[in-house]
Amino acid sequence: MTSILLWGCANSESARTEPAPNTSSQATTGVNAPPHKDAQNLTTMGYVTEPANTARESVKTAWQHPEYVGISKSRVKGMNMGTFQVATTDINQIVMPGVRAKDYHLGQMVALTQYWCAGKADSFQMQWNYWAASRHTFEGQYVMSCGQARQVVQSMGEGSAVPMPIHVRKGGVKEADIQLLLLDSQQKIATLKSLEKRFASPCVEHFCKGQSYLEK
Repeated sequence: MTSILLWGCANSESARTEPAPNTSSQATTGVNAPPHKDAQNLTTMGYVTEPANTARESVKTAWQHPEYVGISKSRVKGMNMGTFQVATTDINQIVMPGVRAKDYHLGQMVALTQYWCAGKADSFQMQWNYWAASRHTFEGQYVMSCGQARQVVQSMGEGSAVPMPIHVRKGGVKEADIQLLLLDSQQKIATLKSLEKRFASPCVEHFCKGQSYLEK
């Protein structure tokens, strides 16, 4: 199996490189969202198929939907910068059996990397800055190569495709269909939960996990 490298702060760029719109009015969308009542039946990292007919249902499934995904070029050759922003404030809440919102979001970052890496070499890297509470809280940086993302996807398999707009700096909005990861076994759930340690770089130029963007 390909070894997974951990990336330190010295190789990182600012977590604020790719700005996202201020959506603080949506910050409560994912507050303490309980597990979906059919969560035990979900076998892919896709969206719940039944329609959200009420605001209550929308809150329950808010953790599934990033409110902003942005990608821009990096000053480092062979790397792109990404912003993954969610409204959820409690990213440690359990959203599926044995799965936190954070685990689910990291799986989405892997799937987005796999998509963005089409036509790119295994050595090309994606650097994700993870924001919660509508960009009020920095939750760390995660760096993975195209080869590493492909290895995770190959080991877990691809589930349903979901629409996910990607804001490309100087390139407009790209409407993408992202193939999410399969979660149909305990082994795959364990692999999903290992992503945090495999790809984490929690501090970026002295800007560390848990700090508010508004403090800088």
